[in-house]
Amino acid sequence: MRILAIGLTILMSFPLLAKADFSFPLDSVGHKWEGGKLYVLHQVEKGQTTFAISKRYGTTVDAIKQANGGTIDVKVGQIIKVPYSRYRQTGTTAAAKTPASETKPTENTLPIHNAGTHTVEVGNTLFNIAGRYGVSVADLKTWNGLTSDHVTLGQVLIVSKEKFSESNAPIKVNVTPDDTAKLVTPVKEYKPSPVSTPSVKMRTVTQQGLAEKIDAGGRNSPKYLALHRDAPIGTLVQVTNQANQEVIWVKVIGRIPETANNDDIVIKLSSNAFDKISPQTRRFRAEISYSDKATE
Repeated sequence: MRILAIGLTILMSFPLLAKADFSFPLDSVGHKWEGGKLYVLHQVEKGQTTFAISKRYGTTVDAIKQANGGTIDVKVGQIIKVPYSRYRQTGTTAAAKTPASETKPTENTLPIHNAGTHTVEVGNTLFNIAGRYGVSVADLKTWNGLTSDHVTLGQVLIVSKEKFSESNAPIKVNVTPDDTAKLVTPVKEYKPSPVSTPSVKMRTVTQQGLAEKIDAGGRNSPKYLALHRDAPIGTLVQVTNQANQEVIWVKVIGRIPETANNDDIVIKLSSNAFDKISPQTRRFRAEISYSDKATE
């Protein structure tokens, strides 16, 4: 009887399984369900890095680490679990039973009524902003008068052609004959008294060079901190790993020592910050940028 019951259960489940349509990259070797989540089983090829694998499957390095015990050092031939969600189900499947109120939008879903602007957040680059709104980097630079690919935290960018056209449309004024007479009526010229006040402007500083980890002697802070040669203490600095285009923001807490070993170093990062942006190297080529006040 127990064998008969098991057989009936398998036969009843088969139509549901047949309706599921899973699409995986050709280089995966299979998949498995674990803890209610779907994972692709990927065999590491020569030259592949964790970052390259994450981009191929549309996930992140951190997600792959968590799926494989918290840390990972990929090797050729190694089979690793990769979180994967690019599948669909049809018919009376679990997805169809999910209440509408519980349906969550994907990460790249944009509001239907987009205001046409974007405020730069931590981790944003001109490249990923362009991808999010489906426009080119060249268009973003044209619409916002940018001469480089650098953006700063809190900067408001125009991200649609319609918003750009709206912002640059000439102002139309309907003038009646009476209004014309008023416009040409001479008025007493007002000349304000000259006041000498310093003008404060913000300048963007961009530098390139090597980045390495701060030797903290075993005492590591969970915060993203950095040492720099001349950025004011407390400055937020955007750091880009030129090898994998990962971006983080760090806070300057001190100066890089003036020694021969530090001649090519542009910034030193705390342990957590360094492992976040470059988990598999001791040094990397970095591009940094930050905003500073220039008083005239």
